[in-house]
Amino acid sequence: MVRSSSKPDPPSRPVLFAVGTFVLGADSFVLAGSLPAAAHDLHLSVAQAGRLTTTSAPHLCDRVAADRGRHGPARPVPGARWRDDGNELSFHPEEDKEQIRMSTHETVRFTHQVTSAGPAQGMTFTGRRRLAESNEDVPLVVAVHGGGYTSAYFDVPGYSLLDRAAVLGVPIIAVDRPGHGGSSSVPANGSVFLAHAEALEHLIGELWQTHGAGTAGVVLIGHSIGVPISLAVAAHRPKWPLLGVAASGCLLREPEHFTGIWASIPDLTLRSPDDRKAELMFGPARTRRDDMPEAAYFANEPVVKAELVEISSSWHSLFQDLAPEISVPVHLRIGEYDALWIADDEQIAAFAAALTSSPSVDAAFFPAAGHAIDYHRAGAAFQTQQLAFALHCVARRLSETH
Repeated sequence: MVRSSSKPDPPSRPVLFAVGTFVLGADSFVLAGSLPAAAHDLHLSVAQAGRLTTTSAPHLCDRVAADRGRHGPARPVPGARWRDDGNELSFHPEEDKEQIRMSTHETVRFTHQVTSAGPAQGMTFTGRRRLAESNEDVPLVVAVHGGGYTSAYFDVPGYSLLDRAAVLGVPIIAVDRPGHGGSSSVPANGSVFLAHAEALEHLIGELWQTHGAGTAGVVLIGHSIGVPISLAVAAHRPKWPLLGVAASGCLLREPEHFTGIWASIPDLTLRSPDDRKAELMFGPARTRRDDMPEAAYFANEPVVKAELVEISSSWHSLFQDLAPEISVPVHLRIGEYDALWIADDEQIAAFAAALTSSPSVDAAFFPAAGHAIDYHRAGAAFQTQQLAFALHCVARRLSETH
């Protein structure tokens, strides 16, 4: 089924449910039947929906809590340092808050060296993860960040996809793409996106063996430039079990003026002032809370010129080659105020229509958000949609194999 929409979706049941739970109390909503209904809408168990609401309500209702004289959501320790325990780096609240910041002490920053034969053999990758007890009812989610960010994009305090996944008992790994964070660079004798996809496909194969055992398979979540890379992995049909791809902040064509701007960058990377970058990442002020965009500045890093040039010059043609080869469900959301893409009905419909081998495509605008949907007031609702999609991919696979 292919769905595209030019109108922002109405407030989702999870958002209204979270607000109601915070204000009225969980018992009232359970008795009223809204918990089972929300679980049904999200393809979750009632227990999972309850846990999700417990986490989402404080983030969605900061101002309600303040007005009622309650404490706002607990804030994490703002700084940390890492202890090297063999091949992993464990988290310890302490210092260096500008260089290392994470949503909670449960997040583990890790390093992984690829040892098996293949295109990424010998490469080192870094990232962040939140693991959970594996079972066949959940996927292993692997999140792929966009340009000008690292894996920290998915773990900003108060806006963390890792936190939200953990509430549902869904294991998640956010990786630093090649040349980002502490990950090794990879030579690109052509498409940067395809070179990154080849390396990440190999890496994820090893991560799947280490952390995916017992889960139903892998769901990729890609943001911005992470979308072409995630779709390229899907098009290659990896040996490990890929269940679906959730994408955001990417369509087919950028406004024409970006092509010249990106090509004229004099250096190999571009570090924009944080406030200038925020103008491209965010919607109007009313769409974000008072702590944004500053709360996400620590996650910024220089963007690679070659990635910007490729996304504006050749991504459209590459997508036409990749799309027919993608045989898993795809979920796409583009922010209502996304300033980096030509975002209209025609572009969304074209994106969806090209995915001819995908059994399910859900492509639509996301209301009240800019390019970085996660960082807006509606970010909790957006991340809930993505994780519900991931769990629905598991249900689809189980229905096909049992």
